[in-house]
Amino acid sequence: MTTWSERTMMLHKFRRLLAIILCITFMTSAFALPVAQAYSVNDEIEIGKKVGKALENEYKLVEDAAVQERVERLGRALAAFSDRPDLPYTFKVLNVNEVNALALPGGPVYVFKGLVDFMNDDELAGVIGHEIGHIVKRHSIKQMEKNMGMTLLMLILLGDRGLPLQSVLQQALMARNSREAEEEADHHGYTLTLKAGFNPYSMLMGMQRLAEVSGGSDFGMFASHPEPEVRIKRLKGYIQKSNIHPQVVTDGQSVRLVDGEWTFDSFAALSGERKSESYAYKLAGALYRVAQNPQVRPDWFVLDRDGDNVRVYYDDIIVLTVTAQQAAIAGTTATELAASFIPQLQDWAMHQSRIKNKEGAQAKEAVN
Repeated sequence: MTTWSERTMMLHKFRRLLAIILCITFMTSAFALPVAQAYSVNDEIEIGKKVGKALENEYKLVEDAAVQERVERLGRALAAFSDRPDLPYTFKVLNVNEVNALALPGGPVYVFKGLVDFMNDDELAGVIGHEIGHIVKRHSIKQMEKNMGMTLLMLILLGDRGLPLQSVLQQALMARNSREAEEEADHHGYTLTLKAGFNPYSMLMGMQRLAEVSGGSDFGMFASHPEPEVRIKRLKGYIQKSNIHPQVVTDGQSVRLVDGEWTFDSFAALSGERKSESYAYKLAGALYRVAQNPQVRPDWFVLDRDGDNVRVYYDDIIVLTVTAQQAAIAGTTATELAASFIPQLQDWAMHQSRIKNKEGAQAKEAVN
C-alpha cells in the first residue's frame, strides 16, 4: 500500500512525463501547420500512438490477460455507441496502483490497475465512457491548438517579455477548458453507458466511489477538475432528465426505490445503512434493464445458488445477490432472505406489465 506522499510523487512524475511527451509531439508537428488549421484525424491518431507507446515503455502494461480482456470488453461495448465509432480505440491497463484513468487523442484509453481492482464492471464502464468522451470531443487536441495559437501570439506581441504572462494565461485557459471538458466528458460517458445497456446509474456509482477515495480533494489526474460533489449532482440531473426508473430516493436517513406507486425500501437488511444507497443503485439499474424487455413477467424471477450466495435472476439478468453474511445478520438463511424479496419484485413486474399494456393500447389507438 503506497503512502499519500508516494502517491503524490508518482502522480507528479506521471504528469511531467505526459507533459514532456505532448510538448515534443506538439513541437515536431506545430511548425508544419498554420495556427488556424485544426489537427486532422490522422494527426490525432498519430499523436495518441506516440504518447501511448511512451507511457507503455515507462509504466508497462499489466501482464494478466484476464484483466486486459475485461477492460477491452467494456471499452469495445461502449465505443460502438460513441459519436466517433470509426476511431482505432484501444483499451489497456497500465501497471500503476492508482485509482485513475486517462485518454489520449485518436483512440487510446489507459486504465490504471488500481482502478480496475477498485471497481465493478458497471462502475468501470462509467469511467471508461467518460474517457471516450474526452476523445470524441477532441479535448486534448483543442487544448494543443489553443496553446499553439497563444504561444505564437504572445511571442509576436511581447517577445521574451511575454513568456511569464504567456504561462499564466495558458494555465488559466487550460483550467477553464478542463472544467468544461469534464462536463462534456461526463455527459458523453453517461449517454454511452445508457446506449450500451449498462446500469444507467453506473457512472454515478463510480463517481461516488471515487469521491470516497479522493476525500473531496484533488479528484483524478488534474486539480482543475470539478469537485466530486459537483459532478455527482450533475449526473443525478442527467438521470432525472432521462426519466430513468426505478428512481433512487434518499432523504438523509433512508433509501428506497420508487416507480410510480411501487416502493422498495428493504436495503438495510441487504447491505446495512452505510452502503444501502450503492445497493439501491445496483438494484435500480438491474430493474431498468429488465424493463427494457417488450414484456415483463412476474413469474420470471427465480433463485439460483452460487456457493454460499443466492442470486435473484430475471432471465439472464442478476437482479440482486444475497450473501450468507447478510443472511446471518438478518437471522435467516440466504435462500429465505432472497425469497422474501420475490413478492416485492413481482409487484414491480405487474406494475410494469400494466404500463406496457397501456402503452400498447395507446399505440394501437393512434394507428387506428
